Amino acid sequence: MVILRKHFSDSLIAVYLHGSSVSSGLRPMSDIDLLVVIDSPVTDICREQLVRDLMDISGLYPIDPKAGDHWKLLYS
Repeated sequence: MVILRKHFSDSLIAVYLHGSSVSSGLRPMSDIDLLVVIDSPVTDICREQLVRDLMDISGLYPIDPKAGDHWKLLYS
């Protein structure tokens, strides 16, 4: 939500979780699908910056905390 608010601020109307995460099909390797509703057009620059920010936090994160000692902590 922080990234979406950063890029869309007052234009952000709603964010819906959908896909396998809400249809009982979520698996360990599943992605998370979000539908973002805004009330203004998205510029190419905004889209590129949004993708860059989302890619920075995307990836596989280990279940075992000791296996991820080299990973960046996102929230604690």
